[in-house]
Amino acid sequence: MIKSLPQDVQAQLRSGVAIFSLQQCVEELILNSVDAGATCVAVKIDIEACKLQVIDNGSGMCREDMEKVGLRYNTSKCSSLEDLDNLRFYGFRGEAISSIVSLAEMVEMSSRTKLSVKTYVKTFNEANASDVLEAQTVRPSAGTTVSVHNLFHNMPVRRKRMDAVLETERIRQRVEAISLMHPSVSFTVKKENSAHMMVQLSKTSSTYYRFVQIHGLNRAQKLGEVSYVHEQFEMTGHIGREGHYNNSLQFLFVNGRLLLKTQIHKTLNSLLKRVSSAARQNNSPTAYPLTSSPKQKEDAQGSLSTLFSEWSNPVFIRPPEVAVDVTSGQAEGLAVKIHNILFPYRFTKNMIHTMRVINQVDKKFLACLINTTEKDMAESSTNEGNLLVLVDQHAAHERVRLEGLVTDSYEDDPDIPGKKRLCSSSVTPPLEINVTEEELRLLRSCQAFLRGLALDVRLPKSESLNVLLERLPTCFIEKESTELRRGRRSVIKTIAEDYLREHIELLRSTGRVRGTLPLTVHNVLASQACHGAIKFNDILSKEECCSLVSSLSSCHLPFQCAHGRPSMVPLADLHHLEDQQDLPKPNLRKLRRMYKSWQLYGKDQSLAQNKE
Repeated sequence: MIKSLPQDVQAQLRSGVAIFSLQQCVEELILNSVDAGATCVAVKIDIEACKLQVIDNGSGMCREDMEKVGLRYNTSKCSSLEDLDNLRFYGFRGEAISSIVSLAEMVEMSSRTKLSVKTYVKTFNEANASDVLEAQTVRPSAGTTVSVHNLFHNMPVRRKRMDAVLETERIRQRVEAISLMHPSVSFTVKKENSAHMMVQLSKTSSTYYRFVQIHGLNRAQKLGEVSYVHEQFEMTGHIGREGHYNNSLQFLFVNGRLLLKTQIHKTLNSLLKRVSSAARQNNSPTAYPLTSSPKQKEDAQGSLSTLFSEWSNPVFIRPPEVAVDVTSGQAEGLAVKIHNILFPYRFTKNMIHTMRVINQVDKKFLACLINTTEKDMAESSTNEGNLLVLVDQHAAHERVRLEGLVTDSYEDDPDIPGKKRLCSSSVTPPLEINVTEEELRLLRSCQAFLRGLALDVRLPKSESLNVLLERLPTCFIEKESTELRRGRRSVIKTIAEDYLREHIELLRSTGRVRGTLPLTVHNVLASQACHGAIKFNDILSKEECCSLVSSLSSCHLPFQCAHGRPSMVPLADLHHLEDQQDLPKPNLRKLRRMYKSWQLYGKDQSLAQNKE
């Protein structure tokens, strides 16, 4: 129940919680939702209008609580001085909502408890509270919705100096940081009137898997868990062993509360520097703090030394979310291991040359025979073949088209003999993209390298944070022309912004741009390859089937379509059909375990469990 704090408690509390930004307003409301036991928190923001809404499925508030909410020093989380020594909630001063109300033109609150079917509404207009009313529209579930309109309406200078892009990025980073301490809560953040989700984090079982959601498995694999207990102090967390150019991936929590730039950070970093120096002297990889979640600060040097002396990399690796540059020989020697229930088959490119077409099946697939024996396949006759496979005619032709489009997307670099570069075309008028100060700094550092990736960026000479894209990969221009010709909306700015962000993220994570086929270019070419490929229900003659298989055999990655899906599947091995011996029964329990492991961790982990 919400009630006024006693006078002696009020006297010891700092009054006037400062809401100095939209990001802090969002943070205070999210923490209120967490305090209310919410398992789902959704945020909508409109930076330009200084408007936001936070919706949760927490315990909600009854009519009596709604009468007192928003009044300073009224809270349900603290009632005596003793409670201040054993805080179990983020909010306990009874000031956050009242501070937001005083800074916003209007605040609307609606809430419903789990034990009631009634939803109550309260509105604040320029800090003046209305009576609590029963809403005509009932909430579908318990919880609270807080809508803030025109925040800082009485502070025009603060509104004018607020940068929309920077503030959006700060909100995203702060929500992700809070979510690390609450993996059992799902968080979403989206812009008003936009389908794009800035943050979309589902519930997970631990902080580690929440980190995977945010920063990817590649970074998470370089974390090692640490745990240390000394008397009443306990420290738990994860330490990274890969360097990073700044501390944006360093998270420190004390009693579940996020800390920013404190003496604890300096102490922890100093400790890790000493451990890292010792590790370098012992020829061990360097270390840096990536994420740590201490319940109280404690010197854990012994635990860290153990981590760096015994840590080994995980055995499972998620397939990389980057395009394979088929023009640089990266695909040479690749083999695809395909399992059926009884027998594993490892397809290699040499086997494709032995493929013999039988006929088209159901106007969707090509039935073929492949020689998978370890005999010299070069000497096998065209009539030989032991494995019956079905080739997806759309996926196969899509792969052929993609590799052709990739090859055509490169041209000789006139500045560097013998080197290729992406074909580029001018954009008229140039596209204006808004970036942050950090992103602008990164772009200045590699502007010349970006031209080799068909990205000509004109940087601002003033204090503006807008850059102009004057040249882009030719395939982007062709994609835009196709979309407009079909009467669809323009896509060039969205694609160009994704392309720019891709290279900014590479600069942020690796300090350089990659010279191989960029993922955004790959995706555009894959879309073009898909739209122009043979479709299901297209009838192919025997000669056309043979021509398609012949073209597929010359591809660098013949076993997958442009989007990574398999282009062929095995049906039966003729050698096994001729064998009259009883075939072993599959271990279904083991297969289910392998499949579940593959879903969670990737193929390599599944294979590791299979070996065990």
